[in-house]
Amino acid sequence: MSLNKKNEGKSMNPNSIKFIILSTIVILFITGCENPFSSNELVLDSIELEQFSNDLEIELGLSLKNSKSLKKALGKHGNKGLWDKDPGFLWKLAAELHEKLSDEGKEKIFARLSKIKDNPKGRIGQGPKNGFKGKKDHFSILQKILTENQKEEFAIIMEKHRLETSAIHEGIKAGEITRQEGEKLIKNLDNLLKESIDSILTDNQKVQLDEIKQEIEAKKEAFEEQIRLAKIEALGLTNDQIIALDIAEEKAKNALDSLKTLVESAELSREDGKVNVEIILKRKKNAHLNILSEKQIEIIKIHQFLHIRWHLKNNNSKDRFNEEKGDRGG
Repeated sequence: MSLNKKNEGKSMNPNSIKFIILSTIVILFITGCENPFSSNELVLDSIELEQFSNDLEIELGLSLKNSKSLKKALGKHGNKGLWDKDPGFLWKLAAELHEKLSDEGKEKIFARLSKIKDNPKGRIGQGPKNGFKGKKDHFSILQKILTENQKEEFAIIMEKHRLETSAIHEGIKAGEITRQEGEKLIKNLDNLLKESIDSILTDNQKVQLDEIKQEIEAKKEAFEEQIRLAKIEALGLTNDQIIALDIAEEKAKNALDSLKTLVESAELSREDGKVNVEIILKRKKNAHLNILSEKQIEIIKIHQFLHIRWHLKNNNSKDRFNEEKGDRGG
């Protein structure tokens, strides 16, 4: 028999080849292994979400499996611009991650959240106070309705207010006036600022300004309601839990309002006020712990972490928390 005929006798049957390939695919599917012949990788169609995913993977030191779960969750709830239009995006993402991440992945998030809370540099809300933000929003609206001449007058008024406010801050730093006295002076300046701005507006502009503010307020309330509903759905809150949480929230709000009045009237020192604020917030936290299940509390923690990191990212504040990363979740 020739050599060629010997080789032909040893050649594999085509049906056998098909069987081996099919068996390999089935085994890979059953065991959950990655297909070594596939280079497909989930890529998000949003640059912001892709970067967010990468940042979290690195910061938390997520495993390959948890990294894929994170990216899939971002793709499910945030792709195609949904994250930018859906107020409940982060709540939906938190609930999805609680379901899909391994216990190890969730523990890394909880550990990072704890570290962030212990280090004020990692928190949000360390910038301008809400009052200042409110002023900026008000001034932005004004710019839309002022004439060119009015804008010049407005600039002069604002510069005068800035110089007077700066002088008060310098006086506080130098110890020439107390902080409490300074706050009263600044409050008076703010009232004068409002009167000065009102004096350059026409009656029609004042009406227009009120209408714009009302429209913005209505949108804000609708936005916050969407977030509230997303939170209820993400946590699976019962009616009894919703009522109990609302009562705890109202009780804390009333206590804080009363405390603010005492501090402003000088019946309570600022230092004692801070101590009492911590007590009130701790009571509210304990009330929440008694109302919520362990699963719900974990989803809230994941949401808190996502909320902090998402807003720091969008405020271009990465440098602020890069310094305090330390270990990356281990």
